[in-house]
Amino acid sequence: MKLFADTNNSSAVKNSSWDLIPIITEYLTTKNSNKNVNLFKCCEQLLNIIANNSNPEEVLLQLIEEIEETTDHTKFVVLLNPLRGVLHRIPKNRINSLAWSLNALQTFLNKWDVPEDTSLVGKEKLLLDNTENVQKITELHINILLFYDFLIEELEASGENVQEQSAVVCKFLIQLLGKPLVCLDMEVFDGIKSRARRIAENIVAKVIKIVKDPVPLLEMRFESENNDMSLTRPNALGISVLFYLVYAEEVCIEVTPKVYNPVYFFHHSLHLVTVLLEMENQMCLEKALRLASTLLLYVKFVEVPYLLLDSEDHCHFSRALSKVIVYNDAESIRKLALCVYQNYLTSFETRGFYLLVSNLISELNHTGLIGFTITKYKDRIAEEFSKNAQNVSPYLKGSRLIKVLRKFCYLHKEEESDLIELSDQIMATLNLLRYLALRDKNNVTDIWDYFKILEETYFKCLRKGIELSRAHYELKVREVEEEQSLGDNKSESEVSVTVAGRNLLEMPKNTHGVRTTTRCKASGNKFNENYEGEIKNKILEASLPFVTELGWSKEALSAGAQIMGYPGITHGMFSKGGADLVHYFQTSSNRKLVEVLKEFRIEAGDKPNSPAEFAEQAIQTRLKMIIPYISKWPQAIAIMSLPPNVPNALATLLTMVDDICYYAGDRSVDFNWYLRRIGIAAVYKATELYMIQDSSREYEETWTFLNRRLVEAVQLHDLISKSDMKSQTAKDTAQAVFVTARNILGLNWNR
Repeated sequence: MKLFADTNNSSAVKNSSWDLIPIITEYLTTKNSNKNVNLFKCCEQLLNIIANNSNPEEVLLQLIEEIEETTDHTKFVVLLNPLRGVLHRIPKNRINSLAWSLNALQTFLNKWDVPEDTSLVGKEKLLLDNTENVQKITELHINILLFYDFLIEELEASGENVQEQSAVVCKFLIQLLGKPLVCLDMEVFDGIKSRARRIAENIVAKVIKIVKDPVPLLEMRFESENNDMSLTRPNALGISVLFYLVYAEEVCIEVTPKVYNPVYFFHHSLHLVTVLLEMENQMCLEKALRLASTLLLYVKFVEVPYLLLDSEDHCHFSRALSKVIVYNDAESIRKLALCVYQNYLTSFETRGFYLLVSNLISELNHTGLIGFTITKYKDRIAEEFSKNAQNVSPYLKGSRLIKVLRKFCYLHKEEESDLIELSDQIMATLNLLRYLALRDKNNVTDIWDYFKILEETYFKCLRKGIELSRAHYELKVREVEEEQSLGDNKSESEVSVTVAGRNLLEMPKNTHGVRTTTRCKASGNKFNENYEGEIKNKILEASLPFVTELGWSKEALSAGAQIMGYPGITHGMFSKGGADLVHYFQTSSNRKLVEVLKEFRIEAGDKPNSPAEFAEQAIQTRLKMIIPYISKWPQAIAIMSLPPNVPNALATLLTMVDDICYYAGDRSVDFNWYLRRIGIAAVYKATELYMIQDSSREYEETWTFLNRRLVEAVQLHDLISKSDMKSQTAKDTAQAVFVTARNILGLNWNR
């Protein structure tokens, strides 16, 4: 430190920054900040000295490279201070330097995994603030916003024309609202705001202070990529979240202009909803649908002109929205998306409505959504008739009505079409035709002229399809009746089976056929359950190799399903997503541990280890099963700590320690039985938490930590056993906990 502070060495320091910075930053790690504080602080001070005395352009490029390459959040936060000092020394007119620096910060943020979707609703979402991933993401944003505060203060104090610099700062401020922050909860529940919400409000306030009005940002998407606007144009995702916060959540809404035509605002903002819909993250989808609902409110009392449908934005929006309605796992989101879809259809004038329905029917591939669209079309016709039965819109009658009906009245395999699969579409179509036949007796819509054609092209095929279905049903009924009649037939009629030209032993129907049928029926449900369980276990097992890359997530489950030959959407079989995968790993690891413990007992023979040594060996064996997934294990701990997953997490832990104690030779029936198990559970969890932070060779420090904790546990057990700290109430409570744990997992006490 003295060498660097000595002014006689300033020239050497100034000319050696390119070589010194990588060496110094190598020690700026989270581990050193905890275990080698003096070294960490020394390197931090050296880096600041270099940043303040060396060539600023060279230092800037080196710091940007370090920020973009690091994955250590502690190192990233430390690098912000020298980066700020270097930017202060660089002339303000160097826009590229500012843009490169802020882009490096965004590049680092983009590396962070977004939190996995959860089943939390309402105020439960606030619990996400307690997860490690969310805490790190929000801490990073807080430090970055402090960095932006410095930049904004400098720009305001400069007194020069800093419009371009302000535009660059605004661009990257908006992009901070994108990944990973967009995937966090930003709602307000009973006045309570999440960390992400408070950060987002801070960002919006800074953006509005610079741009005053966010609406002109919508026009930036039409600027050429090759012009100078590329330095100041934010990405669409950031703008989408900005509009969601300002217009759906009303953050800073009071200071934004409200003079825009509602149709203009709706049309030019619609693509932002599509950007969020295509994210597929549940939090993003909720934001998309709330923003869409808000935009539709702007045009609630006006009719959107059909000419706007020439824009591809409406096509992309409809496709993305229909996917959410059909395929999303969450019922609440599907319902909200369907409500948005309905309001979107009815927001257009009649010509636009006709064009939209006509094109949507060709695009949609889900019979339920097609049926819903046909029903909305019928409602629009009914509305026209209620206004003036003799002056129905030309887009709901005549050739245009016939054109739409051709798409509605369509059986892709004619009479062989699956009527059950197409039932929603067929019922909606028949309801529409029935309504027209009853309501339009004067043939205002020309529907009566088309019924003859429908008879040949639709009704005849539909009638044949129904007859085929009825015949198939009657055949099945007869088969069942014949099988049942076999049970009432007391004759000794024989059944023979020929295989490869040879007759098998003859079987009387009354003694074999009925019994076989009964046995099959009795075991049918159980077979189906076992079959589904086997498929799930195969997918879960195949998903584990993907955890190191994709985490404990639905993406890993989807990859595992594809490996097993099932479609990726099969991950919908697992309602809890990553939690199901973690639970499978824990339970399967516990089963493997039991087999290992049995081998330990056999190998020990007549000279078994002491219970403490056996427990240490067992815990170490179980923890080693985590090592292949150690980089993602903090995520697993966070997932299983969420309220819906706690029962399974607790059950697997208690069952594991019970097995360890049992095979260690514990056959006690007094209070010591419970003391040992609770003690081992505490030691296991403490060692697990220590292990995920251990960087020693082959986890030597973890095993040392485990040994010390077990020694302390034995001493504590001896102390309690000799004291009066035992009671029947405590014993009953502990017993209930272990019984409940095994019941949750569906296990019994037989070993």
